[in-house]
Amino acid sequence: NLPSSYSIPKFGFLRLRSSILKICLIDSTDDERVNYDEIYILPPNETDSANGNHSPINQALHIFGGIFKIFEVGTNFSYLKLERIGIQKKEDESSFELFLNISVPLIPTGRYGATLIAEFENSSSSLNILLNVLALPIQSMQISLSNSSDFSIETTRFWKNSTLFYRVKATDTLGNPGEGEVEVRILNPLGETLYAKLDKFDSLGKVNNSVFLTNTSPSGGWNFIAIIPEKNYFETKEFEVIGKPKFIKIFTFSDEELKTEVNSFARGKDVYYLVEVLDDELYPTDGLLNISFFDPTGDLASSKLVYVHGAYDDSFHLPLDAELGRWKIKVEEINSGLSGNRSFYVVKNVLVHNAYIVTDKIYYVSGDMIKIKMSVIDQNFQPFPNLGNRIHVDVRRSEGTPDYSFTGDNMSYECPGIFKCPLSVPCCYLYEFNSSILLSDKVYFLDVEITDPVKELILIYESRSFKVIS
Repeated sequence: NLPSSYSIPKFGFLRLRSSILKICLIDSTDDERVNYDEIYILPPNETDSANGNHSPINQALHIFGGIFKIFEVGTNFSYLKLERIGIQKKEDESSFELFLNISVPLIPTGRYGATLIAEFENSSSSLNILLNVLALPIQSMQISLSNSSDFSIETTRFWKNSTLFYRVKATDTLGNPGEGEVEVRILNPLGETLYAKLDKFDSLGKVNNSVFLTNTSPSGGWNFIAIIPEKNYFETKEFEVIGKPKFIKIFTFSDEELKTEVNSFARGKDVYYLVEVLDDELYPTDGLLNISFFDPTGDLASSKLVYVHGAYDDSFHLPLDAELGRWKIKVEEINSGLSGNRSFYVVKNVLVHNAYIVTDKIYYVSGDMIKIKMSVIDQNFQPFPNLGNRIHVDVRRSEGTPDYSFTGDNMSYECPGIFKCPLSVPCCYLYEFNSSILLSDKVYFLDVEITDPVKELILIYESRSFKVIS
């Protein structure tokens, strides 16, 4: 609750004895100038100016039984300096002591000469002292990295043969600019220190500097570390160093999630693709890419321009009347002229061509886990994913009722690429069960039936045998 002011009121605090008082300056004159001419002093918990001390700024102020007078006003009323007047020795006192609390201003750390002056009615006394100003402990640090000295855009990816500009900003326990020294270390992907420097925070609590990343700097993830030596306190920030584009790799998949790599697609289906841009160390790098799809006649079917950070994935929808035959994906990096190509085939229907089933062993002791791996390929010898219950596998001793059965829905689908089925095709359908459910000392066969998703024909494949022993 303040009286009217013709300028925005200014607020501050006054520490007196053990209390902190609220101060408000008011511009009470409508003279089109900013001229604070009245002062209000309120107790800590008071919010109503009517309950505070009030007087013109050029007159004496009565605070806590003492009389104070403002003798200096800072620029734009940024601070006020007050002096207490009328301190008197009582008649029955031979002397008295006056204890003062001096607030050290925000000045750099170091030793300063200072003078305490006491003025009396007819005399004065002074004392020269040495003021040793210590820094408050640093509470936090903030690291900023940029490829420009003005830090207009911060980034964590830097080209080889470029300059990395860094800024470390520190604040102390009261939120003021931090003081003291900071050690900066930059570690490469191998953990080797390629840059180390001890620097001093400026008056704003900042350190600004730069380091040049040579063309031989290794690609990969780097670490920027700022350390306060005397506190063993540090902050880190990760960044990447990348080289110019050197290789472009293109992959095509039949599905978005599992990313089963194929190169045959039916009309009306989506072609999922992934483009990787790599530097000379095969590390993902940045590039401006023009991605184009061409049909078998060489006509452009689709094109887009994208800026990528290492990799880009998307899908291209094949229309129902898409040209049959060999299509091409062409990717060109605009800035370097580097390009890459990938072909895929559009067919009327993707048909099941063959299936292979294997076990990890041919003999099992009862109680062992039987691990089964199976591959299904299309007419272009590519993995055929997501067949579900179209796959039916029977485990039997001979003709008759199977001893155990399962379907593709019970199998997991993943292509680890470690275990190869015949013809070097990845085994992507995986399943396992406990041999204890089977009789010992018997030979068992795995019979595989697959219902083709297009022709709806049941295709029967050669069995795989194994034996369970006691």
